[in-house]
Amino acid sequence: MVVRTLAVMVVVLACLMGCSAHRPSAESSAQPRPSWVGMEAPAGYRLPDMALKDTRGHSFNLRSTATAPIVVVTFGYCDSPGLTPTSLKRLADALAELDAGQRAKVEVVFISIDDDDSGPELRECLGHYDSDWIGLHGSGSKVKEVARAMGVDIRKNESDSREKYAYSPQIVGFGPDRSARVVWLPDHDATAIAADLTVLTSQP
Repeated sequence: MVVRTLAVMVVVLACLMGCSAHRPSAESSAQPRPSWVGMEAPAGYRLPDMALKDTRGHSFNLRSTATAPIVVVTFGYCDSPGLTPTSLKRLADALAELDAGQRAKVEVVFISIDDDDSGPELRECLGHYDSDWIGLHGSGSKVKEVARAMGVDIRKNESDSREKYAYSPQIVGFGPDRSARVVWLPDHDATAIAADLTVLTSQP
């Protein structure tokens, strides 16, 4: 499962780097680029002006409903024994390394790719990590549309009957202008994520 998922991720990241070369950057060329521990996000990707359902059944627009300056987004199966819980645990540990003021500037959004997921189940799952995190879900086609807008690939899983979709398990950090700034891969630990979040929360 890990090999299959990472293989998808490598293909996706290669595509993003190639496909984004012609996209204009949202940042001014005169503004110095931060030195990320994670991977600098390809230019041109932003939080989409699209809505999914939150765990209470309310509509949540990714671009306009999120209120914190920094939004961190990841996709996956919340009940999977594989990479998704590992990503959520790394995020929780990273936020624990920040001070209270920094944590207040970060909103974590987890988007389930499980068609059968419900709000209460998702809320219970995220409660193991942080009760303030936002859990979103929707139809498979809608979630894939949202993911594409953020440069995340979700495909039909041809190799593992236990999971309907294969996906790239990166975590994406978005800045105050809602543009993607940094991508964390499975080999970026909590300390690496915390270091980049410290930079993100200090930006105007």
